[in-house]
Amino acid sequence: MQYFAMKILEAILKRLNIPIELWDKATGYSLSGRGTYHFTFNHFRPSVRARGLNIHKDSGWITILRSLEPGLEIFRKQEWIPILPKEDNFIVNFGCAMEILTRDTDIPVAAVAHRVTEQKERNLSDRFSYALFVDSSLDKELCEGLYRYHPTDGLLLEANFEEFLDNIVHKTYEKDTQGLY
Repeated sequence: MQYFAMKILEAILKRLNIPIELWDKATGYSLSGRGTYHFTFNHFRPSVRARGLNIHKDSGWITILRSLEPGLEIFRKQEWIPILPKEDNFIVNFGCAMEILTRDTDIPVAAVAHRVTEQKERNLSDRFSYALFVDSSLDKELCEGLYRYHPTDGLLLEANFEEFLDNIVHKTYEKDTQGLY
């Protein structure tokens, strides 16, 4: 899945005409394998009364999600749209780091606000999903932070990644918050 994520990330950077020599630094060294990658398994049980997952945007570059059951919704054009998983497909989601990097390009990439809905019916089957999250390196000596790419000025330091990540994670998992940037 990591290889798949890197190929998608490379294709986007190429399409945006970001010079190849800037790619690794621009992505927090994730393209060279020095980023932060984590794999998450989710299990939503209808027999346990629990909220789904707060409205949030993923913090990093790209998320590759595999889910066969409905429950994921995205916010688009001021409405919640359910994502209907397909058996032979992955769901690709772009995060805030990608949104920040591409903000000044000809084709900005938006991070998608999304949530996982609570299963209100108790007789439904359990929902399972797994995801790979690709983020910048947390090594401060290697990666200064998140960059914004400007076609004339190149890479411009936009934010300290660790502080940005702490803020997003806190707002994603605390009750009654929204992990939106």
